[in-house]
Amino acid sequence: MRKHADRRPWVTKAFLEDQWRQRVRLFESGYERGPVYDEAPAERCKTLQPPLLVMYGSDAGLIFPSCGREYKALIPSCDFVMVYDANHDIQADRPEAYAELVTDFLTRGSPAFLFSARSGVLNR
Repeated sequence: MRKHADRRPWVTKAFLEDQWRQRVRLFESGYERGPVYDEAPAERCKTLQPPLLVMYGSDAGLIFPSCGREYKALIPSCDFVMVYDANHDIQADRPEAYAELVTDFLTRGSPAFLFSARSGVLNR
């Protein structure tokens, strides 16, 4: 959340401490595959048809990237992308990269969007 703090003036020390307290509670509860994991929604994910774009920031700390990889494993039409130099709030950290990924995905669909329609480097 502090990757580009100038873009998030609302991220105060108190806010971050609260987020970490919640994160610790989730971790201790077995968040990723522990007691709160529900197999029924996971099974329903396997039947989803519409294309799905899942993006994670390479420096995210709120939700584990393994959750995104699990979406990719469960949902046949899922594309999973890690966005370099971004935390959880990709659209604030890397607005240009976010806009290009989403626009390209919506315009061309999967898997064509994985190769940018315009020249240039996405992760500058």
